[in-house]
Amino acid sequence: EQVEQIKNAINKNPDAICLAALDTTASLDPINQAMAAGIPIVGFDSGVPDAPEGAVVANAATDNYVAGAMAADEMYKLIEDKVTDPAETVRIGVVSQEANSQSIVDRTQGFLDRMVELIGEGKVAIEGHDKFNLKADGAKVIMEVGIPANVQDAECVTVAQKILGQQDLIAVYGSNEFANKNIITANQNLNVLGADKIIAVGFDSGKLQLDAVRDGIYAGAITQNPVQIGYKAVELAVKAAAGEPVEDVDTGCLYYTAENMDSEEIAPCLYE
Repeated sequence: EQVEQIKNAINKNPDAICLAALDTTASLDPINQAMAAGIPIVGFDSGVPDAPEGAVVANAATDNYVAGAMAADEMYKLIEDKVTDPAETVRIGVVSQEANSQSIVDRTQGFLDRMVELIGEGKVAIEGHDKFNLKADGAKVIMEVGIPANVQDAECVTVAQKILGQQDLIAVYGSNEFANKNIITANQNLNVLGADKIIAVGFDSGKLQLDAVRDGIYAGAITQNPVQIGYKAVELAVKAAAGEPVEDVDTGCLYYTAENMDSEEIAPCLYE
């Protein structure tokens, strides 16, 4: 259906097209048509990695690696005393939807890399998934990455339960709405998350996650800035249509908590 929408847009001979491709492979044919017609395409929210060079002139999107690092920064503020030269092993859990999507991988890797940087190289080991594992002999801080074999709620709940059940767990991070709703579901029976318990920091929103932040079950979460994604996509499209040079724009991200989630800046970026 979206492919037909792109073709219909091309037939109207616009000066530019803004596109968030639902299927990056299926959209290649109309993207080539737009390029042949001299119509610049601006990607928003997601790019098209296999598009011919010059077809997608720029993207307006979140830098997911930077956003994952922001989640680590915010979590570290809450657990710094527990990860600074601990006497016994402490564990930070990471639940990710999968290990193939570039945006999810970047959110996960950004979080892991930044947390290692904050705590200190050689002091942190990463285990649980070959894509992210990091050896560090004698490390007292362990980051455990859990990824379900399939993107199904039941499998992700099982992964989350395993991590939440670790006796040395002090914090957990969920890389997107799917991961966080299943962490929250797993916690319903365990009841281990909260300000004076295991610290949880998420990514995205959704009703379950918003309620968890409001209720103090989650310390907070990262949200993309969809308002800026849309605004900057149009701005890039106008420049491209005028023949001006354009380049990718990082539309930023925000950290929301129970205290600021209803603010004028953050509320428009959240969804149920």
